[in-house]
Amino acid sequence: MNLCPLLYLMQKNMIIEIVNEESLLKAGSIICKTVGLSKILITCGKAGMVLIDKLCEPYKIKSEARQVFDVSGAGDTVIAVLGAAIGSGYSVPKSAAIANIAAGIVVGKVGTATVTREEIMDN
Repeated sequence: MNLCPLLYLMQKNMIIEIVNEESLLKAGSIICKTVGLSKILITCGKAGMVLIDKLCEPYKIKSEARQVFDVSGAGDTVIAVLGAAIGSGYSVPKSAAIANIAAGIVVGKVGTATVTREEIMDN
């Protein structure tokens, strides 16, 4: 089971304050253990994403610098593409990297937008 929260929602709802990478990893590990998740993918906006497993092993996914027009739907894109990639047989880290690419494409479009397989493959 995987969960994909936004960093600011974690900061708002955690007992511990998330101020750096160490506290982010601790918070992610706490959520994994408390809720019974094997992994958690935390979206961190322009900083990319961090995939954390219940052993607190981080896998960092950097985002590429892009011109951002609209962040509407970026989180939905991450969840949809992550699920589609996992369902297609990709590993969770590879699926998260693909989802990160897709979100980067979507924020570069005006308004709520979609991303095609071809756009992802070209990036």
